[in-house]
Amino acid sequence: MTTPAFAPAQLLTNRAAVLLHGGSESDRRHFADGAAQAWELTLQDASDPAALPAATTAPHAVVYVADVTRLSPDAQRELARVLHQQEERPKLLLGVPKSVDGALAQGTLRDDLWFALRRAVVDAGSPEAKDAVRKLGAKAKRR
Repeated sequence: MTTPAFAPAQLLTNRAAVLLHGGSESDRRHFADGAAQAWELTLQDASDPAALPAATTAPHAVVYVADVTRLSPDAQRELARVLHQQEERPKLLLGVPKSVDGALAQGTLRDDLWFALRRAVVDAGSPEAKDAVRKLGAKAKRR
């Protein structure tokens, strides 16, 4: 797996799309909630493929897909297209419940989507990711 270009704290607050793996579903959702809080937006769950078209055209949104490996290859191709071609797009947080390497080996994560996200990968179960969300929450309470 490629070394991420950003620390989890940076990925909470910048516009980069994020591939979340590791930890539990609750850990991944908590990180996504933290990103929505950083942007002062409501988290939109687009785990249902029918919700993706509307979600990816909303430029001022934070969109979470709990398990991107459950999306069809066509839906994943569309996400890769959005990341490569759509300048005004939402912040996307895409979950992989198991290992990224395993998803790539099994063919459940498209190579083009992985390529678009390879430098913004966060282990949502890591102490660093959990600490980044905690610090962001504490900062928001002081506002």
